Amino acid sequence: MLSADARTVVKFFHPTVSRERVEREVAQTRKAKDYGIRVPDIYDVIQHGDRFGVVMEYIQGPTMTDILSKAPYRIHAYARQLARIQAEINAVDASGFTEQSSLMRTAILQTKARLGEEGSAHIVRLFDQLPQASRLCHNDLHQENLIFTRTGPVVLDWAEATVGHPIADVVHTLLIQKHPVQAPVLQNSSLYHRLHNAYRRYFARIFLNEYLRLSGLDREAIDPWLLPVAATRLFTKIEPEEKDWTEHYIRGKLLTNYSYKR
Repeated sequence: MLSADARTVVKFFHPTVSRERVEREVAQTRKAKDYGIRVPDIYDVIQHGDRFGVVMEYIQGPTMTDILSKAPYRIHAYARQLARIQAEINAVDASGFTEQSSLMRTAILQTKARLGEEGSAHIVRLFDQLPQASRLCHNDLHQENLIFTRTGPVVLDWAEATVGHPIADVVHTLLIQKHPVQAPVLQNSSLYHRLHNAYRRYFARIFLNEYLRLSGLDREAIDPWLLPVAATRLFTKIEPEEKDWTEHYIRGKLLTNYSYKR
């Protein structure tokens, strides 16, 4: 991010990101706003050298990460708030976004190099049995993508948004939380690393319980989506270390999935 003035900021993308992808994020952000979701206003797409950038409204306030790093005891309140925000997004019956079903199926098929042809084909079969829907899904909702202003939270980064089944969106959020990350302080302390990631997993548990309460869904509805969504995440632009963790997670799930015959 580069601040242009007191009211705007420029989000520059990596040189490998095409103008088409940038324009898609712009269009999906504006579409989310049309559906009543609080997002930054988008003003322009620019190019600086080999990088594209989006000129957008500067949103002043802390992220959820900032808040919890200073007040970790507020975990219950903010995990539940994330669930409420996700439920509000998923309540929107949407159109005009990338179609989730075809995107996920294509992504799962691309995992053959990591999971082998049998593993990939098995996950495709599981995915093909899942229900479809036309709800708005963010697919990258986490604490860093929520800024808290004086008038309420604003949701950032709509590049991965789709229209599809909300449970897939919830599972994306859960997997982001379950993935171990480096602790922000005392990075050489293995104990602090374990405590930090136990905190993240506890946050995920509170979040899921609240989301299930708000949506009326049963916990059993979540499990069938874990493998397909995890496989989809291998195809997204996550860090290599997270891809390795996700592959390990998938292989563990495959070993306990009785319908998977190797």
